[in-house]
Amino acid sequence: MSLNQAQRYEIRALNAAKIPPKNIALQLKVHKSTIYRELNRGGGRQHYDPVKSQERADLLAATSHLHYDYDEDDWKIVDGKIKEDYSPEQVNGRAKLDGMGVPSVATIYRHVNKDEDLKKHLRHGKKPYRKRGEKKDKRGQIVGRVPIEERPAIVDEKSRVGDIEIDLINSADHDANLLTINDRMTNYSLIRYLPTKNAKDLKRTLVRALKDFEKTFEVKILTITSDNGKEFACHAEIAKAMKADYYFANPYHSWERGANENMNGLIRQYLPKKESFKGISPRKVRWIQDKLNNRPRKRLDFMTPLEYIYTQVITTNLSRVSDENPPNNKARDCLLLHVSMVLL
Repeated sequence: MSLNQAQRYEIRALNAAKIPPKNIALQLKVHKSTIYRELNRGGGRQHYDPVKSQERADLLAATSHLHYDYDEDDWKIVDGKIKEDYSPEQVNGRAKLDGMGVPSVATIYRHVNKDEDLKKHLRHGKKPYRKRGEKKDKRGQIVGRVPIEERPAIVDEKSRVGDIEIDLINSADHDANLLTINDRMTNYSLIRYLPTKNAKDLKRTLVRALKDFEKTFEVKILTITSDNGKEFACHAEIAKAMKADYYFANPYHSWERGANENMNGLIRQYLPKKESFKGISPRKVRWIQDKLNNRPRKRLDFMTPLEYIYTQVITTNLSRVSDENPPNNKARDCLLLHVSMVLL
């Protein structure tokens, strides 16, 4: 639903009065997702600007009927990038960065799907591209799911410990699974073996792992984000047990859990897709987990996730010790060793 200028000023007033978005939606008689999107697009809850938001809406309305006619040279550029294994989104984003006119992501997908040679260069060539919010999506049948659009904007900033992403990796013969868990800010990883995809078994394993994480680092799990697999059907029970908010990414939008997808790719370095890991030993799972947590990351200025979470959380906890008993290096080293060994 489109909002008008008067409604946008009303949103600013109600937001400034700290009225929850859901209540703002009720007052304006619009869906709550409309308000969440409007606030996110207009600068977030703390910096929402109705003037800029209205200007953006006016510009979109004025140009929505305009369609650029791409010529053969434009498509040659697109085809060249696809053959370099760029995704349609990467082609689109890179072209915009370089100041070039470029088809939309959906248009590029339609173009690629007409050419079998180009389709081979997509990471998931056999999987159809689905537009966000497509109604006939068979994976969107989880009761009570809360969409990622309603997740607080601060989660995207990766500025706090406790925003978690989770997923399940399947064994080659679909006879075993690995539950993968990562903290968005620190890239700290947890891996747990699951013999089945049973939702209740996953719930128990996940809650146990997250509670261990909270206890070890003295932090609070704030949000959990997963895909729409039926194995996450017990999401409400997980959220209640952890006293956290649970959100679902959109189907076929794996980039909305980018950190977790990257983690899964790193795990595949040790457990290739064609390899069965049924009956894998806890020691091997722990070894892979330690490999990931002691691997330098460019995003962390080449610190390891273990080092980074230590500097972000453990140092804060140690600083609570009174000045009369400052933490020494030996205490710090013992604590760091404890961190690396506790999370089984």
